Amino acid sequence: MTYQELADRIHAIEMTVEKAHEDLTALLVAVEKMEKAENAEPEPAKVNLEQVRAAMTDLASAKGADAAKQLLAEYGAKKLGDVAPAKYASLLTDAKAWANE
Repeated sequence: MTYQELADRIHAIEMTVEKAHEDLTALLVAVEKMEKAENAEPEPAKVNLEQVRAAMTDLASAKGADAAKQLLAEYGAKKLGDVAPAKYASLLTDAKAWANE
């Protein structure tokens, strides 16, 4: 075997090792993404105005209209329409909790 043939084989081995390293790195990144996705908190379900209205009605039935008004006041609102949609999920949770106290 000549020096050039040996050098060519060594170069081929280097290229194979580099490709394997790239493939393993890509695989590691993919596994990490999958693990993050598995461990991620599920996205909360979208809460709409009708769901909140039903919970507030249940609260008013269980604890009285004053309890519903008090809860709305805690959200800086005088009526349900004054509550920002971004706060619907929290208000829904609180209304259910208050109704069951």
